[in-house]
Amino acid sequence: MNISEILPLIQHYPQSGPRYTSYPTANHFSPSFTAQDYERIALESNQQPLPRPLSLYIHVPFCRALCYYCGCNKIVTRSQDTVNNYLDYLYREIAMHGRLYASDRFVEQVHIGGGTPTYLAPELLEELMDMVAQAFHFAPPSKVQMSIEVDPRTVTPEQAAQLVGIGFNRISLGVQDLNPVVQKAVNREQTAEQIEGIVEAVRKAGVNTVSFDLMYGLPHQTVDTFAETLEEVIRLKPDSISLYNYAHMPDRVPSQRLISADTLPESDVKLEIFSLAHRELSKAGYLYLGMDHFVLPGEPLAQAYADGSIQRNFQGYSTHGDCDIIGMGVSAISRVDGCFAQNSSDIQDYRTLVDKGLLPVNRGYELNSDDMLRSEVIQSIMCQGEVNLRDIAAHYGLIWEQVFYSEYDRLRPFVNDGLVELTADGFRVTANGRYFLRPIAMIFDAWLQAPAISEMGLPKQATAGYSKVF
Repeated sequence: MNISEILPLIQHYPQSGPRYTSYPTANHFSPSFTAQDYERIALESNQQPLPRPLSLYIHVPFCRALCYYCGCNKIVTRSQDTVNNYLDYLYREIAMHGRLYASDRFVEQVHIGGGTPTYLAPELLEELMDMVAQAFHFAPPSKVQMSIEVDPRTVTPEQAAQLVGIGFNRISLGVQDLNPVVQKAVNREQTAEQIEGIVEAVRKAGVNTVSFDLMYGLPHQTVDTFAETLEEVIRLKPDSISLYNYAHMPDRVPSQRLISADTLPESDVKLEIFSLAHRELSKAGYLYLGMDHFVLPGEPLAQAYADGSIQRNFQGYSTHGDCDIIGMGVSAISRVDGCFAQNSSDIQDYRTLVDKGLLPVNRGYELNSDDMLRSEVIQSIMCQGEVNLRDIAAHYGLIWEQVFYSEYDRLRPFVNDGLVELTADGFRVTANGRYFLRPIAMIFDAWLQAPAISEMGLPKQATAGYSKVF
């Protein structure tokens, strides 16, 4: 990565845009899509000649303390009664979903996110997984990836080892940053020793994969302080690292108002931090995948990248791209056979719907053929960095030169800047272009094309409300 080449280009491209964890993005989901629509599509998906396997996402929204940067759906509480009440409703929702899917729809992946999943004691997590096992049919254990997000402040090494005994074979630790000043500014104080103790415990217990979440762009971060964090991270050698760009959007995330914008690093500093991370992690043997993931060779994500099964979804980059995703819990999102269905983000509304015997879906979207076409292109950009427009269009009975004529033309600025190379059948993203994946994907986003187009052929006004790209 050559910062001197990239910095002058940043101002040419949209400064904000979707992260493309879905297409269309979640802000286009509609309340006219109901639980009945989702149930219809789910039941129809059982009739396919080769029904897709299932990936389950379960949302545990509870946290003991508020991390100021966090934009996730969360409930800060110390009340165990509140937690127990939520679990009762969650178990009922899980049972309703399970009844929709045929016995040959095997679960191959489970991810528990939050919030703080390890707010639940190991005994409650085991109870939760028992309820899931009663509702769904699982593939053989050797073929099932079970992952859970872990807050190092909420578990002891002994409790972390218990997670492996429950069946979790992938542990994701929220590290973010190890500098005490940065941690204090975002109200997430934890030590490298805490993290190391958990890593050692789960490794000893036999966990397959340890993943770290890091974040750049946090208050008081500098290139030097993040270099120290990276040094510790590399020493602990997680199998996978997600390096997220902090999106400061206090109008949409009220807790971020507790972070002073004056303390945030400028875009050029953030780019230097990312460049440092890319350089040091590469030297340490990590492969750079997609937009924000680094993995060791042999890690499942690296294998999925190599064989083309890697996908980008609401958890970031993930394996098992051939699965339908069933989201359960408040605010969770399902993606089944060409539709998205999102549960209510309001806990009381969630309870009310479940009490009525309804799935707590309150909005969603059923993709049309053009959405599916463009979703496939955007997935290829975000996951592989190379797109065969001819093959994708042909899959839908279309001729790529006709359907993507204007988009292909709008790639020209990226070509001129050395970010994209055109091919006989489409295009590929260059090494420098990897840092512009979101603007490149935006070219193919029909939902952004209706407003005014800039002189470079890129959306101008339609990106309002999205996070910063750089």
